[in-house]
Amino acid sequence: MLLNFKFANGQNITQSKHDFSFYVNDVEQLLGNVELSIIVSNDTIKSKRITNSFYFPIIDTSKQFDILLKINGLTFSGQGYKAWVLNKGSKMTFGQITKLNKLESVAKYNGMTKKDNGWEEYSKRFFVINDVYTVEIDNRKRIHELQFLIVSPHNSNSLFTTQKTIK
Repeated sequence: MLLNFKFANGQNITQSKHDFSFYVNDVEQLLGNVELSIIVSNDTIKSKRITNSFYFPIIDTSKQFDILLKINGLTFSGQGYKAWVLNKGSKMTFGQITKLNKLESVAKYNGMTKKDNGWEEYSKRFFVINDVYTVEIDNRKRIHELQFLIVSPHNSNSLFTTQKTIK
């Protein structure tokens, strides 16, 4: 029965599939040399890459994992993800922004002013990647670069964002 399920659905149920994309200043980049790994209980597991998808083995649901990403000379890590996030498979989006002054805040987009309720919070939230996602940026003028990883597990209505600022 397991063999039939595997053929019928075209996937291996012992692995999770993760679609990956990379953006620089809101422009999608071709994926060249990308290394995507997870760290579980101090063990590093490298992904298996097929085109723009990466595959990992299913991990113990009682475990947490960290993500380690290397792309175009950048190294990025995210910590403390729960196993179900990996095991469901996901869409992973990595972004690098150096033109922070071109980002539009949610407050500006909605025509808010300092007098409006919630302006403080929304003035620090900025749209990225074709206005699909937002990231929080405090003191944008003091930041040279922002890197972020957005992980959206399949069929979960969840979204996990990890970001790193370089001043």
